[in-house]
Amino acid sequence: MSSPVRDEAPPRVGRFIGVPSDELTVGEVMHPGVIIAAPESPLRHVARLMARYRVHAVVVIGDDEEGGIWGIVSDSDLLSAIARGELDKHTAGGMARTPVVTVSRSESVEHAARVMSEHAVTHLLVLASGRHPVGVISTLDLARAVAADMVDPLERSRPNTT
Repeated sequence: MSSPVRDEAPPRVGRFIGVPSDELTVGEVMHPGVIIAAPESPLRHVARLMARYRVHAVVVIGDDEEGGIWGIVSDSDLLSAIARGELDKHTAGGMARTPVVTVSRSESVEHAARVMSEHAVTHLLVLASGRHPVGVISTLDLARAVAADMVDPLERSRPNTT
């Protein structure tokens, strides 16, 4: 049985409809807040955090003596460990991608897309002006913003005749 076709924009897309994607900032599109894990956390714990908070990336943060932000573990990193049968063999710090690629929340979504492309990453840590983490932006967040730009708000108000 197939799913019914929805005649409305997905929840996170709706707020961007009619706004050109080149006018949106990272701060408007990002997932606010940062889910963190300690470097010594088992990778299975990172998987539980992703499932519990419904996120696709966890930021690995040590104490200031260890250098603060260590890296990011994404769902694709987790999937790779699962596929190799190594989920219980790694820690968050051991799997975290480094260096962490960051972007300011005041930057454009187009800038964020260029940074992701240049560094071949799917998630960027978003920093506030004080250089502290305030969120994460993913390729999916960027796709939602661009997709909303492609939706004509007038089309949504017309009745579906098919």
